[in-house]
Amino acid sequence: MSKYKVKTLNDPEDKTVLEKKHIPFITAPESVEKGEIFEITVKMGKEIDHPMQEGHFIEYFDVYADDMKIASVTFTPECEAEATLKLKLEESVTLKVAEYCNLHGYWAHEKEIEVK
Repeated sequence: MSKYKVKTLNDPEDKTVLEKKHIPFITAPESVEKGEIFEITVKMGKEIDHPMQEGHFIEYFDVYADDMKIASVTFTPECEAEATLKLKLEESVTLKVAEYCNLHGYWAHEKEIEVK
């Protein structure tokens, strides 16, 4: 991940407007079979869609299995800040998504995935 300060969710019960727009929301199963291909969907902002316009947009997000980068998605202002990926895991991991907003910097969120 970046050497720059990465912002994360401070209090899930009391999100700021910036957190509502920027925290990567990860939709993925809680557990999967070893070697099984499964889908994850990553959306920037769950309660409030992130703007995607010239001057203010999500440039990209990276997906990590623990500390190993396994995927990267790049956006332009004409896109929606959401993507679905197909992954395969061999062991349980913390799935981390780090995204970059051209105005508000780096944001990250994570989800545990158990591999059976």
